[in-house]
Amino acid sequence: MKAIFIINPISGVGKQRLIEALISKKIAPSIEYVVRKTEYANHGAEIAKEFVNRVDAVIAIGGDGTVLEIGSALTGTSTALGIIPTGSGNGLARNLGIPISIENAIGLINNHSIKTIDTGTVNDQVFLGTLGVGFDAHITKCFAEYGKRGFWSYIKLIFREYFSYKPQLFKLTIDGKSFEKRAWILCVANSAHYGNGAIISPNSSTNDGIFEVCALKKPTIFQVPLFVFRFFTGSIHKSSLMSRESGKEIVIQNNFELFHRDGEPTLSTKALEIKINPLSLKVIVPA
Repeated sequence: MKAIFIINPISGVGKQRLIEALISKKIAPSIEYVVRKTEYANHGAEIAKEFVNRVDAVIAIGGDGTVLEIGSALTGTSTALGIIPTGSGNGLARNLGIPISIENAIGLINNHSIKTIDTGTVNDQVFLGTLGVGFDAHITKCFAEYGKRGFWSYIKLIFREYFSYKPQLFKLTIDGKSFEKRAWILCVANSAHYGNGAIISPNSSTNDGIFEVCALKKPTIFQVPLFVFRFFTGSIHKSSLMSRESGKEIVIQNNFELFHRDGEPTLSTKALEIKINPLSLKVIVPA
């Protein structure tokens, strides 16, 4: 197998500094590879496009933003996306069963299978796992501006912003059916996971050709402990605070500007036109 490892040296929580030595030590002799490091925003996508059809796999080493950047460039090609997760959330990696341990993730590349998954587009921009508007998008923006990475930074920001952030009224169209929904969080899920082990859409599959649209009401302060428990045990869909729809084409009228793609805060003044792209990305998963 021919592969290129693309390292984002500034993503995540610092694990990526160990990667080059571990790749040299752990990768199988049968794998022919090169290593490149990103130097600026979207550089990972540029490198990936350069190597499409020249290698069998492009291995993204970084967090969800790095995986999104490189995965977007590989969508619709025959080159597979591999992931060595070194970020704060690692949502898609967790959903695909990729080990969070660097050594184990390298070992997976030595002995792997290829799975073809769905992706989504929002106004022609690719996302792999989840798209969200509301409180989760607000937190991704706060996190991007916060400066400190890691799980506890998320917790601090959620606690800081919880009291002041109000639910919004969203105008939705799902497969031609239009309605309004007031929600604290509105998530379009291709995969089950957010990051850090939180599961927003337990019934989602990355290869079923359909989105789950999850709307969450804001929990009261007394409901928060059970709400959090359900998030991290894969039972949030059993909560009375959640309602769900499913569909392939979704429009969210934009009166909010901010949304996130796989945890990356994004701005748009246009309506969000979201479509499923069935079986459009090859990924490396456990054998």
